[in-house]
Amino acid sequence: MLIHAATGGVGMAAVQLARHWGLEVFATASRGKWDTLRAMGFDESHIGIRGRWSLRTSSGRSPAGAAWTWCSTRWPVNSSTPRCGWSPRRNLFGDGQDRHPRPQRGGPTAPGVRYRAFDLFEPGRARMHQYLLELAKLFDEGVLRPLPVTGFDIRRAPAALRYLSQARHVGKVVLTMPDVWAAGTVLITGGTGMAGSAVARHVVARHGVRHVVLLSRRGAEAPGWASWLVSWADPGDGAGGGL
Repeated sequence: MLIHAATGGVGMAAVQLARHWGLEVFATASRGKWDTLRAMGFDESHIGIRGRWSLRTSSGRSPAGAAWTWCSTRWPVNSSTPRCGWSPRRNLFGDGQDRHPRPQRGGPTAPGVRYRAFDLFEPGRARMHQYLLELAKLFDEGVLRPLPVTGFDIRRAPAALRYLSQARHVGKVVLTMPDVWAAGTVLITGGTGMAGSAVARHVVARHGVRHVVLLSRRGAEAPGWASWLVSWADPGDGAGGGL
């Protein structure tokens, strides 16, 4: 199986699954990412540049005999497959329904090759649920490993998109949400009562809240409030400094 853009998120996932199914895998990526391919276990005879391939396997067999080709990038990369002697014997797959040409649309074709775009919604909910269960089992067994992730705070979304457009990433690029619990102030009404004080302890100890305002009808005159406040000042309980 030939997998284009094998250092991207979809490509890396495809590599893991193809190897799990016992396929011999060839991979393409820009030269700057060849070290990543090597770290993924590819030797020089199984690595190529996107859109161009002149290598053979160690046994002298040309990758042009690959039965399957996968491309998760836009078609200009994928369309070079037939032109460069990479005509797969059976199937040429891609993700998304409209990004890849089909013979009836006048796209690049090769004799005897079936072109198919993979749509996650096509199998239906029941089958997708089964897929997820099977994948979860493979992760639990250590057969599959999580992909590398590069995170950007959502407030830096433009920088993340720019980084993504430059194809500098390996794996997936994700946006992370700021910790709103720790950044703000939590106001708890009835805060000196049993329920309110329990909630206050929870948000401080569990969520790291550093600013808590407690409101109650009796305030500091509430029964047990003085001893409760002292316990909060004890750093051993994990809630010290929360008020």
